[in-house]
Amino acid sequence: MKKVILSIALVFSAVCVFAQNNNSAVDQTGTANDAQVLQVGVENGSKVIQSGKVVGNPLTGQGNEAIVEQIGHKNTSLVKQAGDFNLGTVDQTGNHNDAHIDQGVGNAQENEAITYQDGMHNTASQKQRYDFNLADVDQRGNRNEAYQSQSSGPNQSAGNEAYAKQTGKHNLIDQMQVGNRNGAYAYQVGNHNGSDMDQTGNDNSAYTRQGDNRNEATQTQIGNKNSATSFQNVLGTGGGNYSLQTQTGNINSAFVDQSFNSSNSSAMQNQVGNDNDAFIFQEGDSNTSYQTQMGGDNNATGFQLGNNNLSNQMQTGFNNFSSVSQNGNNNNAFTSQTGLGHIDVTTQMGNGNISNVTQGN
Repeated sequence: MKKVILSIALVFSAVCVFAQNNNSAVDQTGTANDAQVLQVGVENGSKVIQSGKVVGNPLTGQGNEAIVEQIGHKNTSLVKQAGDFNLGTVDQTGNHNDAHIDQGVGNAQENEAITYQDGMHNTASQKQRYDFNLADVDQRGNRNEAYQSQSSGPNQSAGNEAYAKQTGKHNLIDQMQVGNRNGAYAYQVGNHNGSDMDQTGNDNSAYTRQGDNRNEATQTQIGNKNSATSFQNVLGTGGGNYSLQTQTGNINSAFVDQSFNSSNSSAMQNQVGNDNDAFIFQEGDSNTSYQTQMGGDNNATGFQLGNNNLSNQMQTGFNNFSSVSQNGNNNNAFTSQTGLGHIDVTTQMGNGNISNVTQGN
């Protein structure tokens, strides 16, 4: 086992307390390596590369650990690990920080990447290859960006998990997963947040929860037995929220709940396949809801409370069920069904409501 500990910009005299313009580079080859880098100061840079020579696969390492902690301004960190059972951790506190973690070569699995940033203008990027991997990004501050990419291959292929949490303003979460049984989770608290989840495969799950004002959530799933969930302004006040969920495959389920006192919100769900379920609930002013389903045994329900709400639900197939309920003023509901065995229930309470239902076989 090799162990490298670099402590840069630490207290070394009573006159000069912190060093500046520090650089660190660690390159390790083999298995069970440990690299720890601590930087305190301004304009620090760190790079950790761990690779090894495992029997049967000379490009991979195994059981490596890299821990980087940076405190200061304009820090940059890069951690690259090849192989299985690796741990990469970056902890940054300050402004203008960049963190990049890249894990996996070949059939890599059970790697863990963790990035924590506290400050402003931070950017976190994490990429993991193949299966049983975990990626976690926690950002607290303003104008943070989190990018996570995971792909699971044909080897075991049990799926990956990605977590992203942001607190502050002007945050962005972008998560992409390729494979089966993957889970993507996004938590945002603040203003002007944006979240984008893309999943390709089967049995994937996407969860987004946002708070405060002008949030945006976009979730796209391609495959079978997928599930998408979006919460915005959870149990609180807010406005200007937008949620779009698109699913392609079978037995999909998606619901959008723009929770309580949400204004100027828009929810749109598109499903293509069989046995799909879609649910939208909006409470507030100027809400707009669209639901489109194509296939068989689909179920769509929409419920809006407030003023100036518009609901449009379209179903194409057989044995579809649509229910639209609006309580408020100036509501408009349109439902079109094409196929056999359709049932539509529309209830509007208030003033100036218009409902148009078309059914065909």
